[in-house]
This record gives sequence, C-alpha cells and structure tokens, in this order.
Amino acid sequence: MIKRLTYCFLVVLTCLACRELKDLHDDVSIQSFNVLEIYTENVRLGQPVVQGDFIVNIPLEYGKYNFPIAFKAEIVLNATAMKLCGINPDTLVFRTLEEMKTFFVVAENGKAQQYKIVLTPSKSSDAADIEKFTIYSYSPRNAFVSSEGYVSVADSTVKIIMPEVTLPLTVMPNIVVSDSAYLANGYWENGLEFTTLDTAHYITVVAVDGRQKKWRVVLEQGRLITDNASLTPLRLKAVNLDASSTFGQLDEASLAKAQMENVEVDTDKNWLIGILKSKSSSGRLDFPFKVAFQTQLPPMSEIIGYLPGSFLQIDSPDKDYHFYVYDRARNNTKKWQIKLLDWTYHQADVTAFTLLRSSPSTVKLDVNTIDVDVRSGSINIRVMSGWENFPLSIAASMEVMPNATLKDFTNGGTFTFSTIDAVCPFKVVAMDATEKPWYVRLMRSEELNNEADVEFLRVKSYSSVENKVVLNPIAVVDKVAKTVNIEVLDWSKNFPLNLKADLGISYKAQITNGAFTPDDMLSFPSINSTRTVTLKSEDGTVTNSYTIRFVNKETPKSDAAELLTFSVANLSEGYTLSETEIDQSTKTVTLKFLTKGVGRLDFTPYFTISPRAEIEELISGFPLIFGTIASEKKFTIISESERVSSEWTIKAKYEPQLYNGDLEQWTDDYTPVGWATANNSFAKMTSKAVGNGGGWAAKLTTGTIMDKVAAGSLFLGYFKMNLDYINTPKKMTFFGIPFSESPKAVALDVKYTLNGTSDRGSVGIELLNYSGEGDIVYHTLNEPDVTVLACGNLEIAPCEWRRIIIPLTVLRTDLPVTHIHCVFSSSYKGDFMQGVVGATLYVDNIKLIY
Repeated sequence: MIKRLTYCFLVVLTCLACRELKDLHDDVSIQSFNVLEIYTENVRLGQPVVQGDFIVNIPLEYGKYNFPIAFKAEIVLNATAMKLCGINPDTLVFRTLEEMKTFFVVAENGKAQQYKIVLTPSKSSDAADIEKFTIYSYSPRNAFVSSEGYVSVADSTVKIIMPEVTLPLTVMPNIVVSDSAYLANGYWENGLEFTTLDTAHYITVVAVDGRQKKWRVVLEQGRLITDNASLTPLRLKAVNLDASSTFGQLDEASLAKAQMENVEVDTDKNWLIGILKSKSSSGRLDFPFKVAFQTQLPPMSEIIGYLPGSFLQIDSPDKDYHFYVYDRARNNTKKWQIKLLDWTYHQADVTAFTLLRSSPSTVKLDVNTIDVDVRSGSINIRVMSGWENFPLSIAASMEVMPNATLKDFTNGGTFTFSTIDAVCPFKVVAMDATEKPWYVRLMRSEELNNEADVEFLRVKSYSSVENKVVLNPIAVVDKVAKTVNIEVLDWSKNFPLNLKADLGISYKAQITNGAFTPDDMLSFPSINSTRTVTLKSEDGTVTNSYTIRFVNKETPKSDAAELLTFSVANLSEGYTLSETEIDQSTKTVTLKFLTKGVGRLDFTPYFTISPRAEIEELISGFPLIFGTIASEKKFTIISESERVSSEWTIKAKYEPQLYNGDLEQWTDDYTPVGWATANNSFAKMTSKAVGNGGGWAAKLTTGTIMDKVAAGSLFLGYFKMNLDYINTPKKMTFFGIPFSESPKAVALDVKYTLNGTSDRGSVGIELLNYSGEGDIVYHTLNEPDVTVLACGNLEIAPCEWRRIIIPLTVLRTDLPVTHIHCVFSSSYKGDFMQGVVGATLYVDNIKLIY
C-alpha cells in the first residue's frame, strides 16, 4: 500500500523555534517487549523483535489457523521515554493474521512515536494432505474393493472404489499423510464401516504449523465403461488388458486333464480367455479347473476383485467369474470376465452333412460319397446322372463344431442349383464371432477337379506392436489378379505382425510350396510384406500362384501434436500464480509465481491438445505432485498418427512483484514493506490521481517547504524524521525492502508535465546485497555493508502516458540479492533541493520483468 508518514509539521517548526526545550529528551524507544502469557490454546509465540522502523515483530511459531489469538505482553520503555499510550498490554487480541496493533511512546519533550505490533508466521510446512490411502483388509472378503483409495486433493476427498455395492462394508486403511503432519483422530482399530453408499467418514490431518484439514472418505462405484468407442486409445489402454503381457497357467491337478494352449484377450467382449485342449479320450473338457493369470497394467490402473497370480477355480464354462480394471487417474472401471474355453473356440467348420431329399428325382446323386472338405470350406456332392434335368433343389442338415452356428442356412432348408457348375454359399460362425465362408458344390461322377484357386482366407488371431493393428478377418480374394487381400483397418504403422489363418483352397487342390495349416504362424515385417502360395489342381492340369498381401484401408490420422492451452488450479497453500506462459518454440510451460509456500508444490493441471492426440505422464484434471519451485516435470504429446511426438517441460519460476505495483491501494498508515514518501501531511507533494486507463496512480509534484524546493517522491522503504538531519533528508530516508530475486528490468506507465521550464522526472532501481546485522540501513551514501548488484536509471522528459522499460545493468553476480530499492522523483535533482515547482510525475502499473 502507499504509505505516507504523517508527522506533524507544526511540531517540527515548534522544535526548531523553541530552543528552551533543548534539554528535554526526545527518546521514544522501547527497551524490551515480552510475551508473558498466551491465552489461546495451541498457539506458540516466539521472542518479539523491536525493529528500527518502529515495528514490533512477534514470531507466530505455531497456531496461525487458531485465530483469534490473545496474549499478555510486557512493554518496557527506556528510562528517558516518558509515557506509553493507546494500548493495554494485559490483553492483546489479534482476530486475523493481517491485523496490526498500534500504540504510542511519548518523549519528555512531547514528541510522540507510533509503533505497530505484527504477528509473523514461521516458515513451517502447512501441508495437511493425505498422500496415499491403501486398504490392506476389508470385510466381507467377496466384496469388490480397490486396494487403494482415489485421493482427490481438489475437494479433500478419498474415494474407495467399489464397482459392485456390497454392504455393510468394513475396510482397514493405511493412511500416509504429508511430511511431519499427523492424524488428529488417530487410528481406527476396528476399521471404517460403511452401512450405506452415502456413508462418509471424516479424517482430520494436522500440518506442522497447526493447520487442520478435514478429509472425507466415501464409497464410489467409479464410471463403468461399456462402450470402447467412448474412450480415446490412451484412456482405453488404462482399463484394457494387454494381450502381449498376459499369461495363464493351470495347477498340477488341472494339468492332468488339459493343457493351456493359449491365453487370449478379447477387448470387444471384455473376456480374458484361457484356451484349453483336453487330454481325455473323449476330447471334452472335464471341469473344474484351477487357473491363475498374470498381467501387466499401466501405473495408475489396478485390478479389483481378483489378485493376479492367485489360483481361481472355474467350475464350468458358463458360470460367471469376473473382475474389474480400475483407472485411478480417470476414475474409469471396466468389467472383465474369465473364460476357460475349448480349443474349438475359433473353429467354424462343418463336421457332418446329411442329404435329406432332392428334386427332381431324375438327377441321381451319390449320397455315399459326400465329401466335407474343411480345407476348402466346401461340401462336394457327385452327380451320377441327369445333368440335363437342372435346376436341382436339395434339402439338407449339417452339424458344426461345438459352440459354432450356421449363418445363411437353417437345417432342413434347401439349396438350389441352376446348373451343375453353380455353387450355394453359406457361413459358419465360430464362438469367437468370426465367420468362415462355406459352399455346397456339385461334381460330375468320376470327374477330377481342375481348379487351383484360393477360395477364402479367414484370420483367426494376430498380434502386432502394442496389439494396435486392426484387420478385417475375412480377406478379399481376387481370382483374376490371383491376390489374397487382407484389409488393414487401423494402425498400419504398428507392424511387424504375426497371424494365424484358415486358408480355403479349391477342392482336392494341393499347396506345392510348403505347408499352410491353421496353426502356422505367418510373420509379416511390414505392411508391404507378402507371402506366395502356389496351388496345383487335383487333375494336375492347372497351377496358380496367389500373393497374400495387405491393403491399407485405414482412415488417415492427424500428425498434430500441439499443446493448445494450459492452466492450473488447486495450488498448494502459500503459492500465488501470476501467469502461465506457453512457449511453442522451446516446448516449455512456465508457471510464474508471485508468492511461494514453504510446503510442497502441488496443483491440478488443465489443458487441451491437438484433436485426437494423446498425452503421456500427465492427466488433465488429475492432481500433480510437482515438488518445489526448482522442480521440473516432463510430458509427451503424441499425435493421433503416432508419427509425431513432442516432449514438453513444466517449469516453475518465483517472480515476485512489488507489492501494490498497480498503485490501487492507498492508506495513510505506515509500513516497512510497502511504498513510502518523504513528504509530510502539510506539503502534499505525493498523492493519488487517476491512473492510465482508470484506477489510481501516484502523482508526484515538486513544491516548496520553508522556501526550499522539495520534489514529490515515492520509494520502497521508510522515512524516519530526525531533526539532526533536517538539511540532509537522505539520512532520514531508509531505502530498500527485503527481496531475493533478480529481475532483468522494470516496466511502468509514466506521464510528466512541466510549466515550460526545464526539469525531468527520475526513476531509479537497484538490486542490493546487505551483509550487515539487523535491518538494512541504506541512504544511497555508499554504506560499506550494502553492495549494489544491479541498477537501472532513467530521466523522464515531458510526455503523455506511455509505457517505459528500464533494463537493469548487472554489476556483480557473486553475491545473492537480499533487498530491492526503487525510487521515483518529480525532479531529477530533488536530492539537492533543486527542481521546477509544479513539475509533476505520474506513475502507474509498476511491474518487474524477469
């Protein structure tokens, strides 16, 4: 605030004129100030310090959150001081930390000096947070409960995730709080009991400095994800199982009955599948089995309802066994089912074909040699006679693999052939929902097939980098171009790819360049990789080579990976943010702080990035433990295409500004850390005026006092009247306030007016190092314990409002900054009592530039 020392100018004149008072003491000093008794509980006060600027500073060591604070004090004056006025030391009550108490000490000669009492909190941590909330036990044991609570700093809430509500529920927590803080309501031997979903428990955490923070512990079901399309890939990854890192095993008893062929993850059905192959003669799975699964999850995810690695008994393939994957960072949950399935899970084959009837009867069919060919996906019926009597209709029934179903045909239905060369297609759908094309074809008796073509290719399973590649499981066969085209629907860049597939070829044809079975693993290093299959017809007259290749059908993805906006909320106590700066060239987010707390710096970041891009190491809306002002945090933005990534760094800077730099707050009270003026209340050469663009500014005007020129002034520090220095005002002006940073320049708005005579306003700023004891004493008179580390000066000619920037010239770098000195004057030679009366300098919007 603008502080104006109002010293009675008439008293000064009287003291100058009344020489008979010379023998009376003007001592207004205090010998000691002591706290005798503290009336408020849980408060600790340190030894008061009487500063040279008439401030009694009482350290508030503990209890800054326990206002009002009342105590009893003892004020001892020097022997030559006469009287204490305006205070009752027996009962001093401070209602807020900002409140000041004033009193006066009167000297023998009648001089009165105002003192102020302030409470200054110690720099101890005020962090009172729950850092981690783990649950090591709960009852009932069959409940679905997260092992770790979701800690929300924003609303001081711990959420215990329970996707399926089971009440009553009792949990035994292990609570980790901020460093040196403690739990006010102790430890719960019997745990926390929840009888309803609305039950809430309250936990109070007490910080080192006495700050108390109440935390609420509640149950929450989490947001259940049922539609994969509702999440971005990164968010989906946090609640999905990774097939490449998921494994399963049977216990010894189960291994005697079956072997684990494979473990599969179906992210569409949300199934964790163990593929078993029976060792029994019947070929059937003999339940129950005991199985254990292991998987690797992202750092902020956990499994609820199943302990990875533990054996679980599966009594039947139809019984429901499930668990949840919970993403603590985003409060998402996804339900997964555990399935143990027969190896026929992927099979989509016809196992038997029965001809029920045919028409007309003049077409004779060989019902004894009907051939069901799994390899070609064809049912082959020989025609003995009656080729000229087509069309032909046949009624049939079929049996398929266990758990598979027929599509485009119903048992007992009919197939109609217009000619003997016609085919009738249908499909068989496997349990995994993939479809295999089949067809019924007719053949002349004793005829050898002269076809050598690929009829179909059905992808059974595949894996790729991060398992991102998406394929159309049914390939497109071009018999003219002799190509088998597997469509890549998404993430073509994530090759290499391995796949297993069913390859259907012409009836009785042979592959001549190696085996190709459904169990063969085919490897493709890139999307441009191919495989060649050479076929020879049954009659040996036709040979064809087909190329298996990939066709990119994915929708183009964006390469944009930009940070568009960035802001923070829920800052730790004591930190005040002035500005957030995004530098696209250096990929840096800089948080500039006006004030910094003594505890750890935490905040919640909120940001937007390029559409469909993803971000790693940082989550918008999720609390971030940053550390200190000197800490850095890195995060990476990855484009939708994943071809472009940009690494960003979050930095923090402590860039304090001069208090009340906008000059909007004014008072007649005095303070050592604000602005001050050497002018008195009778010669008001410093006053407030309308600022640049509105609000208030400081108006400094050169005038006269006792026929001497006096410039209007404004500075950081304080003014102390001393009659011995009435002709050397610098010795009554104490420049500088505590400061620790190193700005590069100062910017401010100025306006300067004159009455036609030559004069200039002046601005000066210095960064100082003070090596002396106690409070700084600096009159700009080359004091030996004050070193100027950097300085900047400017003389201001007449002008209307304009913005100026004064750079600081660095003089020394080997000493730390301890103080800052800034002074404005309406006449540049005001120190020498020279200037033009009426010259006026207006100052507004002072800002330090770092």
